[in-house]
Amino acid sequence: MTELSRQRSIRRDALVAKLRELAGEINNKIREANEFIEKYNMIASQAERLREEIVGEIDLEIEKHADGWLDTKEGQVVDEWRADWEGLDCELAYEIAEPDLSLPDNLEGLPKAPRR
Repeated sequence: MTELSRQRSIRRDALVAKLRELAGEINNKIREANEFIEKYNMIASQAERLREEIVGEIDLEIEKHADGWLDTKEGQVVDEWRADWEGLDCELAYEIAEPDLSLPDNLEGLPKAPRR
């Protein structure tokens, strides 16, 4: 074979067009997902602030009591409650990076015949 047949050239061009279309759709969906991730992170930040407020108020309540209060049954219950709130993981979600979708360009850039 010395060059691509007309049929194979048409097939390659169709593949390039479909790959470009799908790459565009993938990137659009990733951008859409990243918008939801941004909204999620805003709410997660609010949850983190709530956690900090509650832990701070529990700390103030603990400080009102005399030394040794944390050793009582009531003190232990409050301290465990504080630990529950303090342990809440408010980790933010990471945005999704757009992948390298260069296959359409690479496929299209291949020569149809040997370089002479």
